[in-house]
Amino acid sequence: MARRLKILLDLKTRSGYSPHLTSSTDQKLAGRAAAALVARAAAT
Repeated sequence: MARRLKILLDLKTRSGYSPHLTSSTDQKLAGRAAAALVARAAAT
């Protein structure tokens, strides 16, 4: 769970503060991580 949260927070930091654009691969990975976190939260 911590790994998925780190994926989301890293993408947030890169997209907000970095001059580099996020790739579609990064966005897909973040989407999957978010879905997994939501599913985990709904299960508890």
